[in-house]
Amino acid sequence: MKSILISVILSIIIAVPVFAKQNINVIINGEKQYTKEYNINFNKNDIIPFSVRHIAEKLGYHVHFNNDTNTLYIIENSCILYENETLGIGFIAPDECQNNYYKILENEYDNYTVIQFLDAETDMLIFSFAYIDLEYWDDEMKESFSIPYTEIFKNNDTLLLSVSVSDVQYDTNDTEQKNRYLKLLHFKQKICDNIYTFQY
Repeated sequence: MKSILISVILSIIIAVPVFAKQNINVIINGEKQYTKEYNINFNKNDIIPFSVRHIAEKLGYHVHFNNDTNTLYIIENSCILYENETLGIGFIAPDECQNNYYKILENEYDNYTVIQFLDAETDMLIFSFAYIDLEYWDDEMKESFSIPYTEIFKNNDTLLLSVSVSDVQYDTNDTEQKNRYLKLLHFKQKICDNIYTFQY
């Protein structure tokens, strides 16, 4: 997995054995990013905090923080299969899953959003996710929801479900199409295992 998950750590720290006030240059891949003055203890190495977001984004990563779990996500851009900043969720592509395998569609409603994963070649629906207002789910949807689903996560306000397809999406006489469907369905659990949530 190319993504990096760092829990609780909110800054990168670098020990620098210098004295008094020092200008520290931050250079990434030979390109100077910025210079900042720090007060350095004369008698011992000091710890200098640097912005994780600033440095990671310069290196081609997305940076997100989840306040509920005190988790910092640093994710290589090419690994992101889907991300919705409004909802605060994203899916990381499994190593063996190319991003162009799926066509991802969003359908927004008043109290929930459905995220559909379709085969990019045939438009077969492989699986879906439903991001639902928790109160609406409990009061209006839960008892009548008949499609098989798995709860991925829940907080005080929202719920994310992985929703199975309720009918056969491929021609049962077409072996090639069936095998492609099963191949894309195979990635579902790995995608579920690598969902990240964040706040702005």
